[in-house]
Amino acid sequence: MKLSTAALPELLLVEDSSNDEMTWFKSILNSRFPCRLVVRRDAKEPGGVTEEHEELPALVVLDFRLTRLNVLEVVTQLKV
Repeated sequence: MKLSTAALPELLLVEDSSNDEMTWFKSILNSRFPCRLVVRRDAKEPGGVTEEHEELPALVVLDFRLTRLNVLEVVTQLKV
């Protein structure tokens, strides 16, 4: 039986390093926590952090040292 991705909690990963992204991906797979993983390499790319979401993701994981955007700016976007 396949789970509908709509029923799964969304985990938003904002990470600009492909190596760190793979580390997170493997960790989530190993945890067997059912979720829909959405990755943004840059918080300013189309879709940004919040533009694509009707509601906030269940969990947001931010790279503390994003190259093009301050983490505090991202948190401000989420604080609606």
